[in-house]
Amino acid sequence: MDISKALHRVEKRLNVTPKVVQTDTHNKYSKSTIYNWWGGSNIKANDAVEVSKAIKDFATANDLASQFFGIFRMLDGDKFKEDALSVEAFAEFEEQEKVDAFSKYHVRKLLASSDLTHAEQKDLYDSACELLDSLLMNYKLLVLICEEQHIDLWDVYKERRKYYINAGYVEPERKEKLWMRRQSQSMD
Repeated sequence: MDISKALHRVEKRLNVTPKVVQTDTHNKYSKSTIYNWWGGSNIKANDAVEVSKAIKDFATANDLASQFFGIFRMLDGDKFKEDALSVEAFAEFEEQEKVDAFSKYHVRKLLASSDLTHAEQKDLYDSACELLDSLLMNYKLLVLICEEQHIDLWDVYKERRKYYINAGYVEPERKEKLWMRRQSQSMD
């Protein structure tokens, strides 16, 4: 897969050069290999993971994951400045658009209905689009807040994961289930 666009974006944004990547991957890859990736040569998924780890940038990791695994790519257009305050204004706007659409189309009623007309299906689709806009803008905001405050988003997630498991939002992994079982047994 060609990751050159993602590499050029991070080079422009954070001044991460091929030489930096070569050094930060502990010279695992030759200079020519890395320059070839910058130039558009295909890269294997496991090598892209190593490059992403070397770059240490969540936006780039997301960009590469988007290319390899089809997850949503973070918003990165030039409509807003690349800072949390600017993006927060857009996030607030998109959230209001979502709220307005959900109210206008009576989304709760539509979701509870068993048989939707074509028009109702379109209303639900339009509401889903507004929800996606809000979600992606808030995702961008979260990443920028963490970047600006020098907080590792993965650390935030790992900490919150405990809450998500306890709230029943996330199914715990096997090792987490064992730990939780031991914790409950030690309380008895």
